[in-house]
Amino acid sequence: EYSYLSEFDILWDTQEDIWGWKRATQKNGMLMQEFFKLIHAENELPRLHMEICWFFTYMSDEEQRLKAIAKDLKELDPALVLQVILHWQEHGRFNDIHLWRLLSIKRLDGF
Repeated sequence: EYSYLSEFDILWDTQEDIWGWKRATQKNGMLMQEFFKLIHAENELPRLHMEICWFFTYMSDEEQRLKAIAKDLKELDPALVLQVILHWQEHGRFNDIHLWRLLSIKRLDGF
């Protein structure tokens, strides 16, 4: 058996009545969206703090790993060591920028 939308009078009644609701206006809808975004942002803060800690750890571990690789390869392949050092320096610059920005955010009130 098939049903057709024309058989559902409830859909027609709902469509007519919704335009009278205060929340149906564009301004109120936008306000509700912003309100729910703020609520969800507060719920996301603990997860964000953990991810920032993981990011700090990752940057530190990456630097230590690349130093160890360069040290191990020093005798075997000096050209490869140079490439590892160049890679480390390039990423180190970005890590310094990320570290500086995250620490400046951490110093803000309410963080």
